[in-house]
Parts: sequence; C-alpha cells; structure tokens
Amino acid sequence: MKAGLKIIEKCIKLQIISGFALLLSPFLHASTGNLVWGDDFNQAVGSTPSSANWTYDLGNNGWGNNELENYTSDAANCSVVSDPDATDGKALAITAIKTSSGGYTSARIKTEGLFSTTYGLIEARMKLPVGQGIWPAFWMLGNNINTVGWPQCGELDIMENIGSIPNKIYGTAHGPGYSGSNGIQGVYTLASGQFSSAYHTFAIQWAPNKIQWLCDGTVYQTLTPDNIPSGTTWVYNDSPFFLILNLAVGGGWPGNPDSTTQFPQTLYVDYVHVYNLTPAAPAQLGADANGLGTVDLSWTPCTYDGGSAITGYRIERASDSAFSQNLTSTDVGTATGYTDTAVTPGATYYYRVLTVTANAVSAPSPTASATPVTPGGASGSTVYFSVVSSRCFVGTGSNIGVAGIWVAGNKPITVLLRAAGPALGNLGPNSISNFLPDPMLLLYDTSGRLLATNAGWGTGASPAAVSSATTKVGAGMVFAQGSQDSAIVITLPPGGYSAQCVGASGDTGVALIEAYQVP
Repeated sequence: MKAGLKIIEKCIKLQIISGFALLLSPFLHASTGNLVWGDDFNQAVGSTPSSANWTYDLGNNGWGNNELENYTSDAANCSVVSDPDATDGKALAITAIKTSSGGYTSARIKTEGLFSTTYGLIEARMKLPVGQGIWPAFWMLGNNINTVGWPQCGELDIMENIGSIPNKIYGTAHGPGYSGSNGIQGVYTLASGQFSSAYHTFAIQWAPNKIQWLCDGTVYQTLTPDNIPSGTTWVYNDSPFFLILNLAVGGGWPGNPDSTTQFPQTLYVDYVHVYNLTPAAPAQLGADANGLGTVDLSWTPCTYDGGSAITGYRIERASDSAFSQNLTSTDVGTATGYTDTAVTPGATYYYRVLTVTANAVSAPSPTASATPVTPGGASGSTVYFSVVSSRCFVGTGSNIGVAGIWVAGNKPITVLLRAAGPALGNLGPNSISNFLPDPMLLLYDTSGRLLATNAGWGTGASPAAVSSATTKVGAGMVFAQGSQDSAIVITLPPGGYSAQCVGASGDTGVALIEAYQVP
C-alpha cells in the first residue's frame, strides 16, 4: 500500500511471481494456536474503534501514491454498524464519502504503538467495496519504519483490491530492492462472484523465513528468502509489525474514480484476529517394554516453523486408549526419548506425546502402548529380521527393483539398506557379468512418502556409518568406503516399507537389495 503496484497481465493470467509459480493449495500447515490479539468490533453501534486497539492516520497528503482522500477520525468514516452477515451481528464500517465540494473523506486506522507482532496467523474477515478508483487494504509495516525508513522496515500487504476488478485480491511483500511496482505479488481470483457480495477471510501465516498468503483458508502464495531478488535482503525476521486497515480513493495503481463510481463505498470488517501457531505433533511414537520392568519411549521430533522455539515434549500416559483413565502428564524437555519407570509389570499403558512451545501445545501424536514385564522375564524387544534380500534386473523408468520390509513389534530399529551392483561383479569366480553399474537406492513408506536415498548415483551415503553398520551385521559382501554400491543406514519405527533400486543413464543390469537389522 505504500506505493502503487502496476498490474502485470502475465502475473494475473498465469499466476507467476518473480519466477516461481503460485500453487493454490489447502491450508495444511501449522494450525492456529492461541488468540493473542483481536478486535471483533462488537461495541455499541455508532461508536468508533477502541482507542486501546487502534489509532488514526490523518490528512490528505496523497500517502505516497497520489491518493485523493482526506483521512479523518470522524464516525461517519469509521464506526461500528449492525450487519446480520457478520459473525456477531456487528462490523466496523470504513466508509469513503464524496463531499459536496467534490473531494473525498475516508479512514485509515492502525495498531502502531498499541500492538505489534512477529510471526503468527494474522487474519481479517471482510466484505469489500467496489468501483473504479476504490482501493481497500489490510496490511502491516515494520515497527522500525521511523528509524530505518521504508522499504527497509518491510511491508506485508495481506489483502489489497482495486474496485474495478472486484473478483481479484492481491497479496504483496515489499522490502529493500523489491518495493513499489517491483513488490513480490500473488493474485487470488474468485471462481465466481465478487468480493463485495459476501464476507471472505484474508490472512497471512508468517513464520521465520516463510510467509504464506491465504484467502478463505487456501494458500495462494508462499514466499521464502529464496524467492526474493538476488542481492536483496529478507527483512521479515527483523522487527515486529503493526496492522493497518484503510480505504483509499484514487492513486497510481487503481486510478481515480470516474462517472461509474458510486459513493459512499464501505469496507466492512467483521473482525481482526492474530494467533500464534500451534506446532506439529511428533509423527511417530514407539513404546517398548524393555525387560527391565520399565517402558522405553522414543519419537520422531517435529519440524516446526511457527515462530516459537520448541521448549520440550509432553508425555501423556493412561490405562485406556481413550486417555480417560489414570491420565498422567510429564514434561521431559527437548530429548526425543524417555524411560517410564513408574509402571507396574503386567499392566498395559497407553502413551502419546505432544510438542510444547512457549505459546502453544500441539495435538497429540499417534498412540503407542506397552505392557512392562517383570525384570528378568521375557523382553518386549525382539529381532524383527536378520536379512531380507531381493535379486532383480534393474534399469530406468518403470524397470525397478523392489524389496518389501516390515518392522514388527512396537520398537523402532536401525536398518542397513544396500543396493549391491558393482559388488556383484567383484565376486571372483562367482561374479555376475551383467551387474548394474550405478544403483540408486530409495526408501518409501506405505503412503508413498520418500524417506531416504543414498547421496547420489554411484556413491554411498555416509560411508563410515555404513561401513560400521556392515561390520556389526556381518554382511557377506563388505561395503567398503568408496564402493560403487549404494547404502543407507536409517532408524525405522514399526510399519511397512518399500526399498527400491533404479539405474541411471539408461544402464541396466542385475542388482541385489539387502536389508539388515543393525544391533
């Protein structure tokens, strides 16, 4: 909003922003956590916005964009109204009025000096005005604007619309080297109708080194430091940002009103909410009755970009799978393993683990259960396999080798996976002449998610680790450092897996896929 953006036709039609495509996708990332700030504009009808939340920008200086309006603090330009379409029956109405002298009045309110935030989900539910020269916006500026200036402070336009195109909204980032008409902009287009016909929710999800723009829960632009122009600076981790709502008239981007523009025009704001972000739960949890009368728990840590560092994990234990009986909760710090010693042999316990940050707690992980045994008795740990192998003729495309692996029981185990190709040609009198010279090893789970590969064609991943694991399992064909076979060492929780081997550059040949449990 600081400086008008030119409409780039290629951008609008193809939805290509600064060389990367906008992927319209559901909002499947970190969910909303606690509401940390908000205004539902539910005070008395006719009242102006709460002075505890909002202050005004005033004047008619053009605001850097050759705008025509004079911003006021008058209730006629900004006040609470009844609206049956708002969630609580009330909304803030920011109204642009054409005066008898041919000028325009409107309002621009902000939280500067009252509230600012770094990271989170920042959203507003709004119904937009319409018409040539009408320019509503919901946006943010860095608190440090008065010390470093614009655009060094950063600007995040959560929603802008030009009233002559009522079915499109724009989300834009401005920073040093990519501001004004060079701002990095995404476009969202309604499949039918226009934004003046009903309320819609406009938001950004802002995390360290990643910002996503959303309309009605759909992500339509994602920005990371990799997407800003080369040699420019990512300024969105530097300072908290404050919020701005305004309705401009005219300016370099939307152009000025004409004879078709009807006044007054009103931007209706149902609410503005700011949430911190809930971290993801650990995806996998293993519980093992270890033969010592206790239960060993281990889990895969979550990856979290929601703005608050992970402070630890919380283990919940119960005597039933619904976690309604004998529920206990233990915070265990940032370790990804824990031994539960407060258990009774022969009783079955159910466990789940949650991620904890300073601001929020995740949903629980999938449940794991274990029945501890009397010390010295049978252990809950078992050897799930000693070796699995599959000999196959491998090439490129659909010609792949596959070995199925199943980890039984309830405890993660470490596995050595190997795709032997060149080693088959180095077996002395037992050598195979048509071995695959360049095996590539890939490991998938049952949902088709790629878990690991070796480092690249014709090389092994972590040769020292692979050599150590090979020695431990006593594999028949020793994986020496520098071998052209492929190998992976990985810890797998219980479940099914598919180890696949492919060849590169049109090469084909025989390969042997091996899987060993590493003690």
